[in-house]
Amino acid sequence: MYMTVEKNVKKVQRTEVSFSILKEFWKKRENRAVILLIYNQMKLSTLLSYTDFLSIKDEGVLQFYLRYVQNNKIWGDCDAAEISEALEMHPFLTYLIMCESSADKGGYYFAYQKLEAEIDVYVKKCKECLEDKNITVFRVNIPMIQEIEPDKGTNSSLSYVMYSRLLPAKEFRLPENIDKITNFPYSELKTFRSMWFQRLGRGSRKIYLVGPCIVAGTENPPGERLGDILYQKMQDLGLFDDCEIEFVPLQMDESMKLYNILEYDISSKDLVIFIHYNLYEYEIDMTSLYNSWNGEKWLYQDKPIHTTVTGNEQIADVLIEKIIGPFHAALPVNEINMWKGEPQFAPTFEFEIRKYVEKIQTMRELPQGSSVGSIVMNCNPFTNGHRYLIEYAAKQVDYLYIFAVEEDMSVIPFCDRYVLIREGTRDIPNIILVPSGKFIISRVTFYSYFQKDMYADNINSEEDVYIFARYIAKNLGITKRFVGEEPTDMVTNSYNQKMKEVLPKYGIELIEIPRKRVENGKIISASTVRSLLFEEQWSEISRFVPPATLEYLKNNRSEIKRRYERKKRSADVREGNFSGLVNHICSEEKVVIYTIGEDTNSLLRKIPRNIEDRLVFADKTAGSKNIVFRGKQVIAPEELLTTYKEYTVIVSSVKFGPDIYRQFLQMGMDMSRCIFNTRVI
Repeated sequence: MYMTVEKNVKKVQRTEVSFSILKEFWKKRENRAVILLIYNQMKLSTLLSYTDFLSIKDEGVLQFYLRYVQNNKIWGDCDAAEISEALEMHPFLTYLIMCESSADKGGYYFAYQKLEAEIDVYVKKCKECLEDKNITVFRVNIPMIQEIEPDKGTNSSLSYVMYSRLLPAKEFRLPENIDKITNFPYSELKTFRSMWFQRLGRGSRKIYLVGPCIVAGTENPPGERLGDILYQKMQDLGLFDDCEIEFVPLQMDESMKLYNILEYDISSKDLVIFIHYNLYEYEIDMTSLYNSWNGEKWLYQDKPIHTTVTGNEQIADVLIEKIIGPFHAALPVNEINMWKGEPQFAPTFEFEIRKYVEKIQTMRELPQGSSVGSIVMNCNPFTNGHRYLIEYAAKQVDYLYIFAVEEDMSVIPFCDRYVLIREGTRDIPNIILVPSGKFIISRVTFYSYFQKDMYADNINSEEDVYIFARYIAKNLGITKRFVGEEPTDMVTNSYNQKMKEVLPKYGIELIEIPRKRVENGKIISASTVRSLLFEEQWSEISRFVPPATLEYLKNNRSEIKRRYERKKRSADVREGNFSGLVNHICSEEKVVIYTIGEDTNSLLRKIPRNIEDRLVFADKTAGSKNIVFRGKQVIAPEELLTTYKEYTVIVSSVKFGPDIYRQFLQMGMDMSRCIFNTRVI
């Protein structure tokens, strides 16, 4: 099913690669299907595809990429089920590469590749994904310059951006024709700069414009961008008084990033419009607009996608006439529940929750006036401690919902955990066992629960708690939620504290139950059982778990251990860079931390206070003003070459890593002194 594509792989040493060499290599279209495996001697350093290279601007950024970007790797022995799951998680993954070397045996490497039809295929796939969620989507095609008849739209090969760079007038090819591009006089254009913008207006309904320059507005001065003009025309016509226009801009060669739109919180009352060039399938085509234009002003500048103010006005009229106007007329008026100061959820998401609750309600009809409680359990595995909590809670209410965490990110699969809970509670008549779905402790609502080592300092359970209180408990009549005391697990403890804060606002009582202990006073916990399992201490395990769980563990020990080791190996790969930074900082005497943002704070949370006391902090902002960070004077970058030239420099910022790398090269920094953080936990 998953072929090895060695024919599409070229293995090269890092020292053999340069920006100019790669540029020449990928000039040939047949080479664009090739993925480069970049080696540092015998060790695979990273992967590089043509798509990856499109985002690399120069030699400095390339060298940073080759040294520090670990591109989509999965290490170790992956079985068919894991590969299938990975491909489902990444719908734009084209194929899987398997590569073996003396250093990396049996490693599977994933790499994104552009599909053959490129832009058109990506837009089509995004449209399908959005329409599956009942979202209205339109595709608008902007023609390529070859599709426009001569003398239609423009006569210039220059763009506004070129004019705005303040070149001397003698270098302008057609300075007298600026009035055909913009309504601003040349004297005022000097004060403008190209800029990106994200939204206009504010309201409960949104129109998402997705595309390159025409959406970003970088080719026009403020007020003449497509977004400006479209928004003003809508206001004049009274369309969507409470509307917000969201812009999802892309660079010309970033077609692969189109699928970022799928991460937005879009509801069925919103509208998504893709505006792109070279589409084969579309709902609206602007080619005839360009070819029928007879006005004196130009519709575009150097390329049809680089529209002028006149082009934007014409395109906005078409969008309103053919898309926005009809959509507005057909849209029903819905009441929107606003929850000030609390997380907001799209109506489509609320609809899914309602369907989930309705399904639970059909499982057992409860008499009116019954007292109803709930308990949420992962049970990895089910223990006597879980049994004790359920027994206690079941005595406090007429009916008790047990929500079994359905997210399959534990070493014991959900289907097995569900059966163990059912078998361990058969004799308790007033319980209702249900899967938690994706709305209670899931990757969607509470991801840090499943990565406790990574997110101990960055726990966000707010959405999970509000969804439970606002939608699930309210509709199921739940007035009590039971939890076990949590003295050791920071993530679960934080979750309990958030529930104490929120649930009473909705009339829900949180009841914290002391944990059950064995004879020697030791708390019964699933983690203890897992540790004993790997050591095969069956007699000790029998003190902690019911007979059904004990039998299951004996029969499935090897499979559970395999899942545990695979999960741990995956976590080690993710955390390797971060742990290495912490160890380096703790072991070195002379260390400078460069940049003083949140990434640095995340790093310092893992470092003892006595180690932090000897650290030096640096940031480029310190060159122009006095900066103090965590009680210390921050030094300017130039001091790294003088006073602190013997120090190792840890660059903590992930986002600005490439820019800092380039800055250091320009400064003449010895790059062997520098270590870049590529993943903050």
